[in-house]
Amino acid sequence: MQPLSALTTATPEWARTLIIALVTSVFTSLAVVLLVEPVKVWTQRWFKKRELRRWLYYEMVQNYAALQSQVMFAEKDPTMKAGIGDRFAMSFKKSSYQMAQSDPATYYSLGHKEGYWIDLIYRDAEHIINGRFTDDDQHLRAASFSAHTFLSCIKNRNLDKVLLFRVTPSSWRDDIRRRAAETEYVDIAPPNLLERMRRRFD
Repeated sequence: MQPLSALTTATPEWARTLIIALVTSVFTSLAVVLLVEPVKVWTQRWFKKRELRRWLYYEMVQNYAALQSQVMFAEKDPTMKAGIGDRFAMSFKKSSYQMAQSDPATYYSLGHKEGYWIDLIYRDAEHIINGRFTDDDQHLRAASFSAHTFLSCIKNRNLDKVLLFRVTPSSWRDDIRRRAAETEYVDIAPPNLLERMRRRFD
């Protein structure tokens, strides 16, 4: 039997080059599969979730602005209490919400807490349009409470406050900031140290 060194010496130059190329190609492919592809998939999902959240937040802000306007009109003019749901229905939008629900893998990746509050906000808004109320005063109180729920979600960080203000039109940004600042915190348990530090800068 020939020693390994003798076989290596006997191997033509082109064959050694081919072997090196094949080995390099195999290791490169493995690196792509094990490292690059997972990072690529994660990045694509992250951007998809970010865009989904942006469109949802923008739509929720638009709905809040429309509802809050109706509440303000009705509080100033009692005759505007009647038909508050019909007028709000003309401005209410949920196309982004429906699009999000058609992609449950991305929508539910937002997390249980955030998804719960988004569902609640849309459900409350639809109740103002389709719900049954004893009188116009009760209808107005429900509309005011629905608008307040949105502000409470901002105040208690149930939604991403930074992103929400980023997508809020400038015409409503200051008003929402002011109303959110006047909204009380809702604490089920005592806030932790990080939350207490955040509140000092709210």
